Amino acid sequence: MILRSIQPGFCTTFAKKRIKKGHKSMHPLSLKFYFGDSCGHCRRFAKTLEKIEQERANISVSKIAYNPSQHPDIKFIPTVIVFLGNKELGRFSSALAKKDIDNWLHQINEYISDYLVKS
Repeated sequence: MILRSIQPGFCTTFAKKRIKKGHKSMHPLSLKFYFGDSCGHCRRFAKTLEKIEQERANISVSKIAYNPSQHPDIKFIPTVIVFLGNKELGRFSSALAKKDIDNWLHQINEYISDYLVKS
């Protein structure tokens, strides 16, 4: 099964097995949230990310003020990039619903368990 990004063209695409129901493994993830002060979607989306950070002990969110000259790889705001250590696992550029982000983070944890972490 191929997992595609929530927003095709904005996210990493990766191949993985079907999600195993009930799998509880959680890996420490770092989310970098690029935002703009004048961006209304960014302000609303920041609240969603705060809720996710509070609910998930394995998630840490860093808010980074977007500057086009300092961040040429960021094309749109809001943008969230997910890291495991120094390795980028995916990104999306949209103020998504919390439910969609939760599902996506679950899929990333499954991918880590299946392909990146040796038992």
